[in-house]
Order: sequence, then C-alpha cells, then structure tokens
Amino acid sequence: MRPVSILPGGYIPRIRTWRRISTVLLFLALPVIGHADSQIAAPAQPATSDSAPVVLPPTQSVPTGVRPLRGPPVVLSVGPFEIDAADQPSAQAVLSLAQHLRKIISGDLLWPTFPDGAITIQLIPTDLANFTEQYVTSMDREGQHTVRIRWGPDTALSDVCLALSRVTLESIAGAHDQSAVGKMPEWLKLAYGKMLEAETKPAIVDEFSSQTRAQPLLSLRQIMTAQNPTAADLPLLELNAYWLASFLEDRCVTTASTQQLFGALALGADPAPALDAAFPGHFADARDLELWWEVGCRDITNERHSPVYSMVQSRALLDRLEFVDIPRGNTGTQRTRLNDAWRARADKSLREHLATVMLEAGPLPYRINPVYKNALLSLLRVVKLLSDNDEKAFHAAWLQYQSDRLEAEEDEAGVEKAMSS
Repeated sequence: MRPVSILPGGYIPRIRTWRRISTVLLFLALPVIGHADSQIAAPAQPATSDSAPVVLPPTQSVPTGVRPLRGPPVVLSVGPFEIDAADQPSAQAVLSLAQHLRKIISGDLLWPTFPDGAITIQLIPTDLANFTEQYVTSMDREGQHTVRIRWGPDTALSDVCLALSRVTLESIAGAHDQSAVGKMPEWLKLAYGKMLEAETKPAIVDEFSSQTRAQPLLSLRQIMTAQNPTAADLPLLELNAYWLASFLEDRCVTTASTQQLFGALALGADPAPALDAAFPGHFADARDLELWWEVGCRDITNERHSPVYSMVQSRALLDRLEFVDIPRGNTGTQRTRLNDAWRARADKSLREHLATVMLEAGPLPYRINPVYKNALLSLLRVVKLLSDNDEKAFHAAWLQYQSDRLEAEEDEAGVEKAMSS
C-alpha cells in the first residue's frame, strides 16, 4: 500500500470570533446552486517569469488553479496509472484522482491485473493542445489506452473526472477482451465520472439531488442504451446515470452480487435480463421494472446525502487517528498515542497500519467539519513523519497538531455558544 503524500500546506484561514464563525456556517448551510461543472479557478495573480513557481500541496485532490507551465515535463506513475504533465502539482493532483477512482470502481467491478503504466493520462496545456474537445481517448496496437486532457485555467473538474472514468473503464473492458471496449455502455462511464466528482466534493451530492428532482426522470431504457449524447442531453444523462449506479449499488446486498451485475452490464449484456437475474422475482414485466427504478430514484434523491462530518464526529475521527496499537512481545498490543510511538516506528505491523491510514486519508479533508480541518492536516503530517527518521520534525509536528486542535475546540465552543444564544 502506498501512503498518500500529505504536506503541511493547505490550511484553511483561522476563524477568530463567534460572529465570523456563525457567518461562515450560515454560508456553508446555503444550498449549492449553479455549479455542477465547478471549474478550477485560476490564480488571482499570474506568476511572472521572475517569480518562483506556485506550489500546490497534494493534500488537495484537485488543483485550485494552473501553475506556471515551465521546466521539464513531469511523469508520475503508480500502478496502472501514468500521468504526464508540465508541472508536479498538476500531475500529483490528477494521480490522486485516478487512484481514488480505482477505489470506487473496485467496489463494483473486478479489477484486472494491469501492467505498470497501462493507463496513460496526458495533461496538455491549452495552448499546445491540437484537439478541440476537452479530452480525447485512444488505444494503440498493443491495447494501451491513453486520454489527453486539455489543461488550463478553464479546465472543469467534471471534465477531468469523466475523462479518467472513460479511459479507465475502457482499459478494464480491454483487459477482458479488446472487442468488449466498444460494448462498454456510455451510462457507466458517465456514472463513475460523476461518482468521482461527488467523492471529491461531497457537498455536491445534494446539488445532484436538487437538479434531478427539477427535471424529467429518464427511463431505464433511455439511460442504459444511450450512445453519443449531444452536449444538450449530456447533463441530464450524467445525473440519471449517477443515480442509477448508486441505486443499483444500494439494492445489491453482497459484494459478489454487485460485481456480478456491474460486470455483466460493463461487458455489454442486455440490461433487462441482467437486472432480472440480479433481482429474481422483483419484476413481472418491463413496466414493473421501470416503476421499480422510478420509485427508487425518487426516494434516493429526496434524501440528504452530504457526508460532511459534524463537529462531534470530527473530534471522534481525530481521537481515533491519534492512537495506534503497538505490539508488546507475546502479551498482545498496547494502545499508544502517536507522540509516544516514535521508538516503535520500525515495527512492521505499525508501518502497515500507518500506510493504510495515509491511503484512506484522501477524502478526509473534504469530509471533516471545516472547524477541524487544520487539526486533521496537522495530524496526518504527524502520521507521515512517524515513518521518517527526523525525530525533531516529528515532535514539532505533534506540537503543531496540539495547537491546531486546541484552537479548533475553542472555535467549536464559540460556535455552540453563538448558536444557543
């Protein structure tokens, strides 16, 4: 397992007073409107040729802007994904997205054995792109799949997610049979692109719900047989595909049944028989099947889905991450706070635990309550440094975490007082 790189940057601005806190919370509580294609914002001031490059910490899954495209190209490769970019922060950001997409897809589909670098993702600066689309995919004679993404200040997160979904699913289909690449249904590619976008920005799920309720619901046949949608039809099809995949995941009771259904659909099986086999006895006829989907979709889109943690849940998360289990000879393990675990850092089981924590840490900065975000980033840096050999930096990071957590708890108390008065 590969630990996610967490750097000390990426802190959110401090909130000093109850009035500012309550104002922030008020804006956070407002519904998100009109940002389904939330674009990656450009920096306020472009760097000049004499200024140092802007560095974005890879704690963020998507770049907040485009860095100066200068210096030698960067190539990052982890497992099947190879990222070619003009700068390190962009490459790291998209690699993080690709790895998270793998985790999402692996819950529904059996992940093939890919050779290293089998899926190539090229970030082409806008002024160098020789194609007009936001991205293009291709496959060479050896069956290796490549996606080229137009990369600039107007690159939308939704386009990046969809490009990664498309090239990854086509690679999965090709790993089974090259003839299956053309059979991979369009709706699945759209669904996983939206799932990745939702995982990266959890609060957007409730926006998806609102948009879906305000528009006509597509039938199962319209969704599952869609091909080459027009630009006008694409937004509605994306939303319906997202909810259909989510609905089917929710209805499958075991991992095996999920993988059996999604595996059949991904390889081009006729949807109606595949659904009937996955849910035997549920549908008397095609009309009954459509009614099952329509009622289920209305139910799931009427729920609140935002997984942003409360302040209580955020504190509980930090409490859990603060402790590790250290082996004590033949007497089992001892629960130990991180700052006391330095001497045991070489223990194999401890290092495996730390690697797992870092691997699963990717979405946490987006899910934790904003009041506790700084404390989380500090704590993840402590976890990372426990695997290194710089004891001074490790203890300094722990002191920073304690300071950030104390400030967060004071802010939480202020919020509680402001809301109760």
